[in-house]
Amino acid sequence: MRDPVILFFIGIISGVIIGLALSIVFSKILGSFFGSKRERQLAQEVKELKTRLKKKDDLIKKAVKSVEKVNGSENDKSLKINLNAK
Repeated sequence: MRDPVILFFIGIISGVIIGLALSIVFSKILGSFFGSKRERQLAQEVKELKTRLKKKDDLIKKAVKSVEKVNGSENDKSLKINLNAK
């Protein structure tokens, strides 16, 4: 039979490790629900900025298509725009 003191310390150490692991998991899961007001504001701002960026990209694509349409319908070389120029 093993020494009860060794088993006690093994139990204490394993309990501390399991407790820390569970606290990390729960803080990640529940942190999003009970997070600080500043974190929620920043997350909302990031979402808004991503939406605005997508809208801007769509408008640029629309403008490029419009320019290509104009360049394709007219034979005037002065209207052609090189979109690949750097």
